Amino acid sequence: MNDWLYVMGGGIALLWLGAWLLLHLGNFEQRISQMRMGLEVRMGAIEKQFTAYNKFFADNERSAQLTYVELGDIKSDISDLKNQLDEVKRAINVMEVAVNDLKLRTNNPRNLRVI
Repeated sequence: MNDWLYVMGGGIALLWLGAWLLLHLGNFEQRISQMRMGLEVRMGAIEKQFTAYNKFFADNERSAQLTYVELGDIKSDISDLKNQLDEVKRAINVMEVAVNDLKLRTNNPRNLRVI
């Protein structure tokens, strides 16, 4: 009989514990829906940030591509200018040779021919 007394006491204690938990923990569905709504709000904020980051990176990628194209154009312009500068230097060297030759001829009267 003592065993049944312990079993009945344990059952009553479990019922009281269950009632206390239900009273103090509140409505589970309401808490779950509140947590779900809170998580949806957080997910919405995270999605907005994700969209903003994607837009930022897309804009930066476009500007990087444009900058790369512009840098390529500038590089080709610089190489063209370098080629033109080399041609001008060659022309200057040719002109210096001609000027030095004329100076030598005018300074040396023996090389002058009278026509």
